[in-house]
Amino acid sequence: MSIKANLFYDIAADEIVGLQQLNENKQYLPANNVFTIMARGIFHNWKQPIGYVFVKSSCDAANVKKLIFQTIRELYNINLKVRAVITDVGSNFVNFTNILKVSENNPYFFVDQYKIFYIFDICHLLKALRNNFLKYRFKDKNGNIIHHKYVIEFYERDKKRNYRLAPKLTDAHVRPQAFQKMKVKLASQLFSRHVANGMATEIEVKSLPEEATSTMIFIHNMNNLFDLLNSSKKTSFEKEIFKNMFRGEDYQLNLLNKMLIFFKTVQVLNSVNREVTNTIKSLHCWRITIKSTILLQKELNKSICTRRLNQDCLENFFGAVRQQGGNCFNPTPVQFKRAFKKLFSMQFLQHSEGANSCNDFASMLVAIESKERNQCQIINSILSRTTSAHKSVEVDTTDYRHLDMGEQNSLSYVCGYLIKKCLVKHTCDTCSNFAVACNVLTDDKLLCHFNAFDDDAPFGNLKMPHEAFIFYIATLEKQFASLFSINSILPSCGQNIKAALAAVPIPHPCEQFPHDYLLSLFVRMRIFYSIKLINKQLLSAPKRNRKLAILTHL
Repeated sequence: MSIKANLFYDIAADEIVGLQQLNENKQYLPANNVFTIMARGIFHNWKQPIGYVFVKSSCDAANVKKLIFQTIRELYNINLKVRAVITDVGSNFVNFTNILKVSENNPYFFVDQYKIFYIFDICHLLKALRNNFLKYRFKDKNGNIIHHKYVIEFYERDKKRNYRLAPKLTDAHVRPQAFQKMKVKLASQLFSRHVANGMATEIEVKSLPEEATSTMIFIHNMNNLFDLLNSSKKTSFEKEIFKNMFRGEDYQLNLLNKMLIFFKTVQVLNSVNREVTNTIKSLHCWRITIKSTILLQKELNKSICTRRLNQDCLENFFGAVRQQGGNCFNPTPVQFKRAFKKLFSMQFLQHSEGANSCNDFASMLVAIESKERNQCQIINSILSRTTSAHKSVEVDTTDYRHLDMGEQNSLSYVCGYLIKKCLVKHTCDTCSNFAVACNVLTDDKLLCHFNAFDDDAPFGNLKMPHEAFIFYIATLEKQFASLFSINSILPSCGQNIKAALAAVPIPHPCEQFPHDYLLSLFVRMRIFYSIKLINKQLLSAPKRNRKLAILTHL
């Protein structure tokens, strides 16, 4: 973690805090980094920071080895069995693996008689792969070219649509700047099933060339690989089965072995068609991580929640440290020391009799930083209830917040969502038949086909209403676009828009159809997405230099 170089004289201890101290003696080098080690349970939900050292720049491989070996021995002395070490992909850690002769064939090392598997943080690996993907071209063992230009071509066409195939894609995903390259969220959303399905849709309708198929398949495989190496739940959905805990099942091992071969045989080409594969160190790290995960599960012979095999817990701890100093993004060494001591001991001071300390450990860092935020949420909730003048667009669902919006294909997908919600309110034979009246796979419904979890029917379990209903929703959308800008500055915005949309005749054949609920749900959903889009645009607007802004007030 980066810290601010600053020295502090601790009178009680009669020592200067903030100097590098890798060995027994300090060095007169003001530290601007802190090397931190945390223990984390594989099968039980606990975590605990256990030590740190201040360093000038980074901890070199020799000192990394000394610190890690010493820590592992101390943990074994208190009967904690260390089975794996997880680090990021920094050059010092890569050199550390070279010293230990860790490789794809031997993805482990020994401390005394104990075998320790080495795993690189999957989040750092994904970011590194995204950066290389946007910079170079990949060539697989079959000679197929995987090129980022197809993703950019898909995005440039898709962003101009009112209804998008991949609505989460922004310039930050395909052209990330310095700080955006550090966000795992942007990398995972680029290598996502939605992007792959959107590209598959455009390839099918000839909007993208057939050559883009290899890129689409690569993105699809990376989505599954990240799900498998970042799993935390059980799911029965066929297209989300890779989010299941890692049990060493055949479909999981097949994916891991396939990606292991890919990272071993892939060629990386630069802009002048020159191979630069040997300069991409993260490919080697991918192979070590995949092989370590396979062998670790095989040796433990239990289901593994692979999300615990990353550095998220340590990153969250750094976030908690920063919040201790009034949201200080760059704390000084003494501030880090005090925050570490507080967070380390807080769990023991709040112990309750009969509680499971392991489970409490996992929530220790979250509880400290969330109390004030929860109080603000309660106050805001009370204020929102007391100031509400009407409930004309109130609905009993908010799952549309996770619904993707897109162009013609996504319009059909959204219509299926709306009709499904209405069936919860009222169901009859007429309504049920109307909700699945369109059962023919056409170009404007390919996204629904690819998103269906059941392949027995063209659209699986998804609803696909009558074409008249889709035209009705398209009409509401057109009306909303003209009404929103006018009514957004007026009181009772949603009520006014809903009243105007009520004049549009609905083509549903059932007299008991919940038309009022449908209008409320549509208006709520569209206002939500409109505001979300505006907020994204505001966040992407150019910002003034922070240092320059401070200097102007001096």
